[in-house]
Amino acid sequence: EWLPDQFLDHSASLIQCATHGALFLIDSGECVAGPCSGQSLDSLACTENHEGIWVEL
Repeated sequence: EWLPDQFLDHSASLIQCATHGALFLIDSGECVAGPCSGQSLDSLACTENHEGIWVEL
């Protein structure tokens, strides 16, 4: 996250890596710009309830 609770670029249409500046498509996780261009993020199974969002590792 670039700033607390901010994970998207200025257009709010791409996920932006705070470390390398890479940009990722939200729907597929594909890297469209940056050092990982052509690769993709891995999705993780998760659930949401009144306590928060839970990621299954």
